[in-house]
Formats: sequence, C-alpha cells, structure tokens
Amino acid sequence: MGNEVILRDIRSGLTGDRKQDAVYLLRQAVRCRDSGYGEAVVNEIGRMIFSLIPGVDDGNIF
Repeated sequence: MGNEVILRDIRSGLTGDRKQDAVYLLRQAVRCRDSGYGEAVVNEIGRMIFSLIPGVDDGNIF
C-alpha cells in the first residue's frame, strides 16, 4: 500500500473535533511506526497533529 493511500485512509477517519482527531492521529502514528510504513507517513501525521493546534493556520501561535 502506498503512502498516499495510507494517508487518505487516515484522513477519512478525521471527525473535525480537534481533541478527538489529535488522539486518533497519535494512535495512527504509533500504528504506522510499529507497522514499518515509513518515516514519511509518520512525519505527515505529525504535521496533521500540529495543524490541529489553534492559531497554527492563522500564523498566530507564537
């Protein structure tokens, strides 16, 4: 299974609730890391988690 397919599958599980999605994405990152899907997938999941922080999209976090 390619990285894009894996990430598309993960994105389809997002609900729009920041807290719930953060927990879901963390679990998916651990699952992908343990399954050996590759660093690129885990890094992209990390970026998705970071984007859930309020103000990140607006550039107002720091």
